Amino acid sequence: AVLLCLHPVFAQIPVTVYGYVYMPDGTPAAGATVTVEVDGKSKTTTTDSEGKYEVTFSVDEVPVDVVVTASKGSYRGSASKSGVEGAVRIDVHLKAPPPTKKRTKLTLTLLGGEVVEPNSSVIIKGQLEPAMSATITIVILKPSGAETVDYTKTLTNGTFIYTFSVDELGLYRVYAEFEGNEKYYGSTSNIISFTVKAKPSISFDVAYVEGVLSLIHI
Repeated sequence: AVLLCLHPVFAQIPVTVYGYVYMPDGTPAAGATVTVEVDGKSKTTTTDSEGKYEVTFSVDEVPVDVVVTASKGSYRGSASKSGVEGAVRIDVHLKAPPPTKKRTKLTLTLLGGEVVEPNSSVIIKGQLEPAMSATITIVILKPSGAETVDYTKTLTNGTFIYTFSVDELGLYRVYAEFEGNEKYYGSTSNIISFTVKAKPSISFDVAYVEGVLSLIHI
């Protein structure tokens, strides 16, 4: 007697994915690399002179989910569709990479001595690198713990001069911040400090001591 072991055979279902890849200006992306993923399986191909690609998968069951990614040089793009059966067209539009931001450096310098009198003006010079015209936030920490926030702008060479008056005795600390923009990262400056002190006052009085006019320190 011959024993036959019969295994069930499942027919594979073809799924074809095709489409066009376009550059950001809408022209065909010839020679672009395209990767198509279908339920965990992937195939990679290259677009023709018209930007067209096409791949076919054999799957156990449908519908399936499809993800298409494409690239050419530094340009990237992707598209996807769910519930795919049979053949499906998926076009991909490439996008330029986001601009690479540059780091910045913000430096403060105290113009004048580190000890100043109350109700006098303090002058601070700042430098933002790379040089550009930008808004700078000035933060002043007073001896009492109060915080004052103000704003100034740099010149096109990245420098600025900021002047303010001091009205408390004790240690002041000042720093600046650049928020950043699409091209540059933000930065925080070094902290500069100075002390506000009142000048010592010396009082004298005039008196006659044994017939001699003298100045007496009070």
